[in-house]
Amino acid sequence: MSKEIVDLMLKAKYISTMNAKREIIENGAVVIKEDKIVDVGKAEEIEKKYRGERVLDYGRAAILPGLIDAHMHNAQILLRGAITDYEISIPPVWLRYLIPYESLLKPEDVKLIATLTQLNMIEHGITTFLEAGGPYPEKIAEAVVETGVRGIVTPSTVNMGNVPKTMKMSAENAIKRTVSLIENWHGKANGRVRVWFSLRQMILCTQELYFKFKELARKYNVGITTHVSEAHVEV
Repeated sequence: MSKEIVDLMLKAKYISTMNAKREIIENGAVVIKEDKIVDVGKAEEIEKKYRGERVLDYGRAAILPGLIDAHMHNAQILLRGAITDYEISIPPVWLRYLIPYESLLKPEDVKLIATLTQLNMIEHGITTFLEAGGPYPEKIAEAVVETGVRGIVTPSTVNMGNVPKTMKMSAENAIKRTVSLIENWHGKANGRVRVWFSLRQMILCTQELYFKFKELARKYNVGITTHVSEAHVEV
């Protein structure tokens, strides 16, 4: 019986399948053909059926599905190490550092930083992210298309409070902006790009915006993300 030729075979001591039974396969292998996983099982059985043009054996390591980062900000990777633990301990750090930093970014900055962020995620096993509100979300979506990750993209939506003028918008404009993003980007790249509504901070958005986003999220069958109770001033 001839073996089917496949592009890649991955072998490892443990394979975490995440199937309905949550099976862990010992001494397993994963078969990939044309960028799709076509088989998973015991290595000895897999090797009887397939011949990989490339075979990577990770020894006693574990292979598992891509991780999901359920709350992140593509544009903030450049702040790593720039804010000390002491500064973080004095709330609200987002109002003193993160918001002013984002307000200075230009579209081309966000595209470059988002690309760097997503490549860094891939390197560390993260294949899906939820952007919790960021500037120039279209540029974040463009990076998703190019890097190959899956991403839920949301705009940074603020319509009240003490924030830079460049980041504040009316409720009407916030609604138009997010709806436009959904209609132009949701489902792009074979579904890898998704768009949700974002209330960037509960204390920076009006009740009018809360209720309208809830209504529209149901209409478009998408989610809503926000930040809440990050400091005592919000409780």
